[in-house]
Order: sequence, then structure tokens, then C-alpha cells
Amino acid sequence: MRLDYTFYVLAVVFFSITALSFVLVTEQNGRNLYVMSTAIVGILCGVIGFFMRPKPQTKTTSQETSAAPPQEAPQPTLTVATPAAPSTKTPVVEPQEKPSVVTTDAALELTQIRGISKVRADQLRANGIENLKALSEASPEVLAEKLQVSPKIVKMWIGSAKKLIKSNTV
Repeated sequence: MRLDYTFYVLAVVFFSITALSFVLVTEQNGRNLYVMSTAIVGILCGVIGFFMRPKPQTKTTSQETSAAPPQEAPQPTLTVATPAAPSTKTPVVEPQEKPSVVTTDAALELTQIRGISKVRADQLRANGIENLKALSEASPEVLAEKLQVSPKIVKMWIGSAKKLIKSNTV
């Protein structure tokens, strides 16, 4: 359970206590003290919960940039055809095809997934999972049994692999 949810629940509890103390406490001085203190604590819990919520992740992470160094695009080479004899035609410039840089699923590392260390990646490779594409297509129950981990963890890895593949192909 996320920590921000806990603080939201605490805020609701304190606001409920505030309402109860307002209704049940008959002495005016006691009522003011209970109402103010529980309302302030409830507001603080709500604010803390708001600031504890998970931050949205960007597509480019430090792991992605460190895993595959950026490749410089090769400069196209121009070939100039010169005529053997002087003529009135201008020289023809034919550009060579520029090789395209394509990110493949095989280039993505298994260690980019949270919870997969180098040792775990070696275990996955020993079980036939060489890249993220193979991990995203694996059966969570079978893989969990082979690695002796919880199927829940393997499902999380598979979901992360699918997200990484999707974010790198879009």
C-alpha cells in the first residue's frame, strides 16, 4: 500500500474525530480544543499525503542512458561524378543512403527493470530469457518456479518489460 493512502486515511479519521468531538463534547472550552486540534492534525495528514504521492516518471531515465551509450549518427558521404571530357552538363551529386539507427528490443538490458540485479539477470539468461522481449513473453508461473521467487514479483517484471518495450518503440 502506498504511503500517501495511509495519510489520506488518517486525515479522514481525524476529520471524523473532529465531527464527533464537536457533537459529543458539551463544554464549550473543551469542544474548541478538541475540534481545533483534530482538525489541524487532519489537515496536516492530508497535506503530507499529498506530498508523499508518487511522482510521474519520465520516459528517459538515467538507467536507459547509462545502459546504451548514445550513438552518433554517421555523416552521409556525397559522391561526385566528374565527367571524363568537358561538357555542358553539371556534375551529378548522388548521396549515399544514410543508415538508420533503430533501437531493438535486444539492445534493452534486463537490469533496467527494478528488482533485477546483474545476478538475477544472469539467472534469467540461464533460463533462456536473454532480453526484455523474451521476458515480456514469458509465463510468470513457470519463470517464478524456476527462479524460486514469487509469481507476483515475476508479473511485476513482465509488466515493467512490456512498458519499457512500448516506450522505446513509440
